[in-house]
Amino acid sequence: ATLTKYSSRKSIWNYSTLLSKILWIPILILPLLGNDIFLFISLVALSHFFASLRNPSWTSLMGDLVSPEMRGRYFGKRNMIVGIAGLATALIAGNIISTLGFPFIFGVSVVLGFLAIYFFKDIYESRFQKVYNYSHSISFSPSNLLSTIRINRNFVLLTLFLSLMNFATNIAAPFFIVYQLRELNIGYGWFTIAIAFNALIALISQPYWGKLNDRY
Repeated sequence: ATLTKYSSRKSIWNYSTLLSKILWIPILILPLLGNDIFLFISLVALSHFFASLRNPSWTSLMGDLVSPEMRGRYFGKRNMIVGIAGLATALIAGNIISTLGFPFIFGVSVVLGFLAIYFFKDIYESRFQKVYNYSHSISFSPSNLLSTIRINRNFVLLTLFLSLMNFATNIAAPFFIVYQLRELNIGYGWFTIAIAFNALIALISQPYWGKLNDRY
C-alpha cells in the first residue's frame, strides 16, 4: 500500500505480475539442475511475494472504478465469470497433466500471465488522491496498543478471527493435495473433479452474495 505513494497502481500491478511470472521460468528448468528443494522454495516464495504485492493496488483501483452502489453485483458477476473459467480450466488441465505433465501447464500459466499484463495496460486508471488526512503508524507502547484496540474493537476482533482461522487452515493446507493423491489414491481425474466442484459452488453462490452485499 505504501508503494502507491510513489508509483501508479497500474505500474505496481504490472511489474509485480511480471516479476511473479518471470520467477516461474527458472522453476520450470529446476528438474534439469538437480531438483534443489531450497532453491525451489525460495523461488516460489518470491513469486508469491510479488503476486501479493499487487493486491492493495488492484483493490484500490477497482474501488475507484466500480461505484459502491453496484459493487456487490459487479464483483458477484465478475467472480461468476472467473469461476466458469476456473471450472473449465481445471477440467482441461487435469487431462493435459496426465499426458504432457506439469511443466507444460506451468509454462502456459507464464505465457497467459504475460498476456494479462498486455490487456491490463488498457484499463482506465482514475486520478489517485495522494493527500492523506492521517497515516497508519505502528507503536509497541502498551498504552498506545490498548487504546488502539479499544478504538478499533470490531476491526481487531475481525482480524483476530481471520488470523486464527487462516493459521489453523494453513497448518494442514500444504498436505491436502498430498493426502488426496498419495493416501486416498484418488488419481488426477477425481482430483480435477474435486477442484471443479469447488469452482461450481463458488459459481452458483457469488451472484447471490453480491446482491446481499449491495442490500445490506
